[in-house]
Amino acid sequence: AELKKLGFTDDYAIKLEAEGYTTAELLKAATHERLEKVGLKPAHADYVYSKGATSTLVGGAAAGKPVLITFKKAMVERTVTFTHMPSWLELCLRVEEVFTELQAEAFSLLVDKLELSEPLWPGSVNNTVTATQTSMTLQVTSKCKAFSSFKMSETWHVLDTATQYSEEDALQFPMAEYEVDVALDAELKACLGEKCEDIITLAGQELALRCLKTDPKKRNKEACKRELISPVIYAAAALAGDDVTVDAERNVTGALGKGNVDYTIQYDGFSIVVLESKLHETMEEHLGQLAAEMRAAREHYQRVYLGKRKYDDEGEFKKVPSFGILSNGTTYIFYKYTPEDKHLKQFTERTNLDKAIKAQAASQAVLPIIRRLVHVIKEQMGSMKSFKRAKRGDA
Repeated sequence: AELKKLGFTDDYAIKLEAEGYTTAELLKAATHERLEKVGLKPAHADYVYSKGATSTLVGGAAAGKPVLITFKKAMVERTVTFTHMPSWLELCLRVEEVFTELQAEAFSLLVDKLELSEPLWPGSVNNTVTATQTSMTLQVTSKCKAFSSFKMSETWHVLDTATQYSEEDALQFPMAEYEVDVALDAELKACLGEKCEDIITLAGQELALRCLKTDPKKRNKEACKRELISPVIYAAAALAGDDVTVDAERNVTGALGKGNVDYTIQYDGFSIVVLESKLHETMEEHLGQLAAEMRAAREHYQRVYLGKRKYDDEGEFKKVPSFGILSNGTTYIFYKYTPEDKHLKQFTERTNLDKAIKAQAASQAVLPIIRRLVHVIKEQMGSMKSFKRAKRGDA
C-alpha cells in the first residue's frame, strides 16, 4: 500500500513487494542493479530508483518541513531552501540563479549517477509518506561543449532538422543585383570612393596583394585562409547597407555549444550570418561545428535582445532563417536553415585565386561570391524587419 502511495502501478508494486521492498525506506536502499534483477526494464528501474531516492524528501515536504537541496557543480556547492517541494521548472530556474552561466547552457541534474528529468522528478507527487529526511544533493553538469568538438553527424540533432541531409538548392542563394555606377553613401565615400565598383576594386587589390605575398595554394593555417576571406566579407557588408557590421572572433554561448566564431555579420543585434574558415577541401566535415554556431547565435539573440529563456518557444522568430558559411578562401559553401520548415539548404561557389593573380582578375573572381553574400544579408535584413513588425503587431 505504501508503494502505491508513491505513485507506483500495481505491476510495479507486486514485483517490488515480492522481493521484500515494501516501504519507501527499503526501496531507497535498493541498488539500480538489484531493481533490474527484480524484473524491471532499465528505463523502469531508473524511474523506480529515482522514486526511492527522493521519496523521503517528498514526505518531508508533505509534512510541512522546509526542503534543503544542495546543488553541486564541479567543486562548487550551494544549498537552497525551499518552503515546498519544487516543481521541475522551479528546480531548474533555481539552478540557473545559483550558476548564472547555465541561464544560457543546457544542463543535467543527477542523483546517485541517475540523470533526472521532469517525469522522474517527484515535484508533482502528492502523498503522505512520513519521513524525517528533508534534504538531498543533486549533481549539476553542463551539457554545453566547445563548438570545435561537434561532429558532422550531430548537425541534424543540433538544428532539429526534418531530414538527415542538406539539400543542394541554388535558388536559395541568388546573386544580388550589382550596378558599378551606383553611388556609395556619404560615410563610405569618405573612406573608399564614389561608386560600388570602388568597393569591389579594393577587395580585388587586397586579395591580389595577399596572394602575392603568401601563395594561397601553400597556406596551411586557418589564420591564412581568413586573410583571403576577410576582403570578401567586408566588401559584402559594405554593399549591403550601413546598418550591417562585421565581428571577428565573436564569443557566443548557446545551450549546446560555445566559443569564438571566426566571422559574424551583425544586423540589429542578430548574427545574421556566421562563417567558419577551414583548411581543407573536405569542409563538410565541420558542418556540425557550423550548425552549433548557427543555433547558438539564435539563442544568444533571443536571450539577450528578446529576454527569452532557453526553454521558451521561438514564436515568430522561427520564420527568420539562419545562414552559415564554410570556406577555405577559394570555396564557399552556403547553408540556410529555417526552423519553421526544419530544412537545411546548401549551395557551393568556387573561385580561383593564385599567386600571380592581378587585382582586376581577383575582383571578378570573387564578385559572384560577394553578390550571393549581399543577397543573403539583404534577405536577413528583410526577415528581421518582418519579425519586428509581427512582434509589434503591425499589419
